[in-house]
Amino acid sequence: MAESPTRSPPPSSTSSTATKVPREIISEEEMALIDAAFASAAAQFPRNQRSIQSITRLSKRTLLGCTATGSSPDIEDSGRVGGSDSSPLKKRNRGLDSFLHRFRRNRGLSVTDITATEWCEKQMEFCLLFGKPEKTKAMKAGSARHVELEEEVIKRVKVHVSSNEDVWALKFVNFIIGANQLIFDGLTRELPIVGFVEGIWMVGVIDEIRMSESERYATLVDTKTRVQAKLPSEPQQRNGRLQLMCYKHLWDSLVDDKFPVQKFFDFFSLNPHCILSAEIRETTAKSGFASETLNDLVRYFRNSCCQLPHAQGLLTLRYELQADQSLIGDDEFAYDCEWVKGQIKSSLEFWIGEREASYTSTEERWKCRFYIWKSTLSRIAKTPTSKLNQRVRKTAGRKAQNGGGKKKREKPNILITGTPGTGKTTTASALAEATQFRHINIGDLVKEKNLHDGWDDQFDCYVINEDLVCDELEDLMEEGGNIVDYHGGDFFPQRWFNRVVVLQTENSVLYDRLTKRGYTGQKLTNNIECEIFQVLLEEAKESYPEEIVVALRSDCVDDINSNVATLTDWVRSWSCQS
Repeated sequence: MAESPTRSPPPSSTSSTATKVPREIISEEEMALIDAAFASAAAQFPRNQRSIQSITRLSKRTLLGCTATGSSPDIEDSGRVGGSDSSPLKKRNRGLDSFLHRFRRNRGLSVTDITATEWCEKQMEFCLLFGKPEKTKAMKAGSARHVELEEEVIKRVKVHVSSNEDVWALKFVNFIIGANQLIFDGLTRELPIVGFVEGIWMVGVIDEIRMSESERYATLVDTKTRVQAKLPSEPQQRNGRLQLMCYKHLWDSLVDDKFPVQKFFDFFSLNPHCILSAEIRETTAKSGFASETLNDLVRYFRNSCCQLPHAQGLLTLRYELQADQSLIGDDEFAYDCEWVKGQIKSSLEFWIGEREASYTSTEERWKCRFYIWKSTLSRIAKTPTSKLNQRVRKTAGRKAQNGGGKKKREKPNILITGTPGTGKTTTASALAEATQFRHINIGDLVKEKNLHDGWDDQFDCYVINEDLVCDELEDLMEEGGNIVDYHGGDFFPQRWFNRVVVLQTENSVLYDRLTKRGYTGQKLTNNIECEIFQVLLEEAKESYPEEIVVALRSDCVDDINSNVATLTDWVRSWSCQS
């Protein structure tokens, strides 16, 4: 069987002999990662009162940072709202901005992409934007075991390639050889697979397939290694089941000859009539299916698929202890066609940009304790009640100092917040002009009145003094008719605002805006993290009554125009009710 390269030549080819039923480990991205997270989840999240505050404060600090000289202005810097052609932002094509287009174009989604998305969409998003974590010791041990088990069945032989057509040719060669091995020997491993399911091209490698001589069906088995001598949690087992069900879905589609050939060549940008390398042509001839072009190999591939049986409906996950390869237990489960299709479709909504990444459920929030992300993802935990009580006490104190009784406000106050780069200043300025309200930019106020505790060299910004800011604004806020523009809002008195607006921007758009401003390093990372994990929205909901908090999309000029019009109507409606 030939080894198919995925990124660069040289790949290799192998002839194979079956010896015994091997056991298999999980892939790099899965069980070793999962194992570490589950082990750390035995202890509850610490009740750190600064969980939300910490990341928000990092965001706030960047408010007063300097932007790069000469950098291209974005929509927030320019203060422009008009929809002319010269506007810095235009409507986006969501298809072109999708993760599928940006990261999987001409490659297709892997089964691991589907399972990783089911595990945690936010973590998948983080990996795409900032890269995967480095391999741990457990992952490296798993990879070594993977090679060991693979060598029990196949022998690798290097085959050099010179084009993408050669790379795909090797995948088909490996599949055809593996299919023949399954038919004649009853076992094959590491079988590359590609199929068109649910409107998308998916690729993967099936770890182990068995076929009984007495019964005509294929059995898919996946053996995963574990550090702990116990079966995994239900979320972990669910993720493993999804993996095997995806492979059965792909397998059965190939057996049913549901392989649109022309779509395959078009999607992966392949020339079906390209002459394959001499080594590949020689390999195919020796293997009994001589092929000159990729199109020839695809015909043999489809013929091989038609000779194979459907996969059995009962799938098996085998768990073995990594230390000594002893069996921990089996998880046998029935294939659920509707469930796996639903999971794939839900994953595609994220990949093609129909919606943003969603969070894990509260009971599975322990997944956030992954490696480099555990100090970041855990910040989405709820703000402790003690922090809210502290805020109430400060608010009551300031209120008492200003005369106690509540004066009827003739005009509402609005807080416009959001991660840097979401368009707060532009929106606030345009809304102030439309309503004749006072626009208060906290960043400008802090610099003008020296309401800070000095300069932070690490984050390249001033560290604001929240008490000084609140004292400075108290009288103005009691009058009403103010639009406050700031990165956060957790320290403002709750009674100040009648409407809290959280602007949100699609992460790739925000990344481009901030880099154009000159944001780099930790400053850039902190702000992108804030938006990915919706820290400002969580903070607003914790700090103010939820009925006054509204999240508005702010990806382009049209969004800002619409938001200004909506808020202007709200102000007029509020005035009429007062």
